[in-house]
Amino acid sequence: MTIDFHVHGKITNSLPFDSARFLSTVNEAKKTKIDSLALTEHLHSKNFSEGCVFLTENYPLENDYYNVDGLRVFYGMEITTKQKYDILIIGKPENIINLRIGIINESENAKSVDIHNLFENLNPEDLLIILAHPFREAAELEGLNNDIISKLDAIELNAGDLYDHGVDSMKNKITELSKKLNIPAVCGSDTHFFTGMGSVKNIFYDTCNSVKDIKTQIKSGKYITEISPDLEDRVKNARINKK
Repeated sequence: MTIDFHVHGKITNSLPFDSARFLSTVNEAKKTKIDSLALTEHLHSKNFSEGCVFLTENYPLENDYYNVDGLRVFYGMEITTKQKYDILIIGKPENIINLRIGIINESENAKSVDIHNLFENLNPEDLLIILAHPFREAAELEGLNNDIISKLDAIELNAGDLYDHGVDSMKNKITELSKKLNIPAVCGSDTHFFTGMGSVKNIFYDTCNSVKDIKTQIKSGKYITEISPDLEDRVKNARINKK
């Protein structure tokens, strides 16, 4: 199984979900030999649930993923915290929707959720939890206490960061952080436009039909990460189109 853990269906958070654009992302994933992705819209994006509604109305939910014409689409969200960390949470669609409702009801600002409050209310057993682009926004990594670290399944090697800071430099920083925290690293394109698909990917030794399967494979190290030789062109093109 080959998966990208960080994909946006919306080109910006202020725009509605565009099903045609999302299906272009699905098609590009297939072209680049990606057979699974996680749709991770921002918690505070406009009409957040539109993507889930579209998937539910048009594609079967099999185990934890939607079968979109043969491509697995897992469902999740990206949460921005006031401590300047971004957290990817992936799970069963109903669990993600309910979790978001709970966060919105308890938080004064959906754009800036307190990370400690967030993790106090998370049950990691049925969720895949990834620390996204950990070196962005000058977040102080020392602010991650043991309770938070213990609930993280992975940290992210982000395609945009590889583009901005250089592949070797960012790979080394993520490798060092992975060793320091004793948490595996996985790839995410973080793309808002279909041409970003294929810039990075995670290749799992076995097919995963549930979030628990993915967590088990990550924990056991039964996967490899792959950075495309055309990452620069893909990320640059996606950013131009987003603008």
